[in-house]
Amino acid sequence: MDTQEYSLDELKEHLTRLMKAMNISRGIIFGSRVRGEHLHRSDLDVLLISSQFAGIRFRDRLLEIQKRWPIDLPPLEPFPYTPEEFAQGNTVIREAQKDGIEVAVDV
Repeated sequence: MDTQEYSLDELKEHLTRLMKAMNISRGIIFGSRVRGEHLHRSDLDVLLISSQFAGIRFRDRLLEIQKRWPIDLPPLEPFPYTPEEFAQGNTVIREAQKDGIEVAVDV
């Protein structure tokens, strides 16, 4: 059983690698890990914004992102949006904008 605890900074480093590999320039980490209320194996909630997602079904976006996330890390709960979808907003986007930590990557 995995007993490793990952800091938010360590998870951010892994997320940055994933974002670079997928040419995603902007992300927002939010949820229980940002608030410091997470349990040992709580997932990492992350909103990802990229024009690369245009024309790709939401489910397919999720699958592509999740298959690239290392299995030995806490599960990733991605919310992948195009810039246009992000601009429209929804409950998840507003929560991420309110309490989230921005992650920017040069792609």
